[in-house]
Amino acid sequence: MLKSNNIPASYGTKIKKNDIAKKNGAKKVESAMPEDSINDRKSHADTSSGNVHSALNVKKNWKPGTIKFVIGFTAGALLISILNLSFGTGRNVNIPDSNPNDSSIQLNDELTSYKSKYSSLVKDYGELQKNLEAVNQNVDYYKFSLKLYEIEDMYLERDYETAADMLILMKTVDFKGAEKEKFNAMYEEIMPVAAKTVYDEGSVLVNSKQQYQEALKKLNKVQTYVDDFDRMDSVLYYTGKCYQQLNDSRSALAAFQRLSSEYPESSYIKWAKIRVKEITELP
Repeated sequence: MLKSNNIPASYGTKIKKNDIAKKNGAKKVESAMPEDSINDRKSHADTSSGNVHSALNVKKNWKPGTIKFVIGFTAGALLISILNLSFGTGRNVNIPDSNPNDSSIQLNDELTSYKSKYSSLVKDYGELQKNLEAVNQNVDYYKFSLKLYEIEDMYLERDYETAADMLILMKTVDFKGAEKEKFNAMYEEIMPVAAKTVYDEGSVLVNSKQQYQEALKKLNKVQTYVDDFDRMDSVLYYTGKCYQQLNDSRSALAAFQRLSSEYPESSYIKWAKIRVKEITELP
């Protein structure tokens, strides 16, 4: 019969020491394992037991770069999914179907409308232009009518030459009624008086010498004022003399020639022949 109760005291001590040694060895082995392996083991143990606190500890060990990568990857995946939905299926998104014929009809209608409006504007412009021309004609007619009274005042003030010049300019105006009668009456009265006035002034200038240019202007107006001036032979002679003194021989000879042909009985013929000889015998 075995004596189980007679175990030496040293044997129990050895057992305890072996247990302690085993525990210490286990700790050493555990401490020698990598930190990540220990954390994985703890995380697996905690998760299997439903410990939420251990899962939070795992999240704390994630690095910021890892979090950014996860977020970026997720966002990219979402964007690709949206693009595939919009374009990958081959369907138009929010683009209503349109008929090219409808657009063409609409453009033709608009073009027709613009053409109609343009034609209307051209017609209105033409009417306005006509009205403007009529108004301008009325304004001009009114101005010329007032000029008749100004000419009358000049005549009364003995400014015959200026009055005659203005009447010459107004010969193209188509006066009507009372204005036409007034113009004709003034023309018949003023022109002969103005012609005699400029003749007298021109002949005086010729004889005063060195005034040939001014004298010629006066004498040329005589023929403009009155076609049948009663002293036209004298006008032609003085005109030729002015041209001769101004060294315009051709114009001088033309004036003397006209005097000889139109007024052969004039007393100025003999004087004209002398001047023609002077011109033709020049060296």
